[in-house]
This record gives sequence, structure tokens and C-alpha cells, in this order.
Amino acid sequence: MDFTNEFCDLSVGDAWSPRFEALGGGHSVITTRERRSWRNSSRTWSAAGLLATEPEDPAASLAMHGHMLDFKKRGSYIRNRWRRRRGRAAPWYGLRPEPLPAARVAVEGVISALFLIGGTRAARRVLAGCRRR
Repeated sequence: MDFTNEFCDLSVGDAWSPRFEALGGGHSVITTRERRSWRNSSRTWSAAGLLATEPEDPAASLAMHGHMLDFKKRGSYIRNRWRRRRGRAAPWYGLRPEPLPAARVAVEGVISALFLIGGTRAARRVLAGCRRR
């Protein structure tokens, strides 16, 4: 649910943007909850020659990962809801994605089933046998 680490003070992640891809690797998006934490960290890193920064429009930053943000947040909400319904521990972030179509719940069921099956010894043996050929 906390895919972008928005619950932490400072978060760093890949900048998936055609503009940055054209420039070559080494670009990241840095997000902070408070300007103070960013100023303190960036001054230290910049002074040491470890970091060069430029401001980015928040909407452009979100657009870099918008599709995965939506997918991951809905998926984690669905999985946590399933866990709570089975009486298992699951975090509650106070967020409910809207809308939450039945088709998205079904997709999460298929994905979860694939992980469940893929985690078995039998599936691993089958895959190991395929790799040897």
C-alpha cells in the first residue's frame, strides 16, 4: 500500500520517464514529506559531490509511475482485505481505492494463485527441469 513510501520522511526511487531514459541512466525521483528534511539531506549530499538535483513538477513525477501506483495500491488493498477476512494480521492504512471493480479483484485472485502455485516445491521442480533442457 505504501508503494512510494509516502509514509516516510524521505524516499528515493527510479525515474521512469522517456525524457530521462533518453538522457541515459542514473536518474531518480526523491520525495519528501517536509522541505526541511530534503534541504538538510540534499545540502550534505551535494556538498560531498554525491548528488545533483533539479526540481520536478509533482504531476510529472506521479505520471512516471501512475499506472503501477494504481495497480499496486489496489492489489495491496485487496490482499490485506482478504487477510483480515481470514482473521490474519494485515495493516490498515485508512485508504480504500475507488472504484474497486470486480474485474480488478479477479485479476488479483489470478496473480495470487500464480504466486501460490509458483511457490510450491512441485512447481519449482518443473521449472528447474525446464531450465536444464
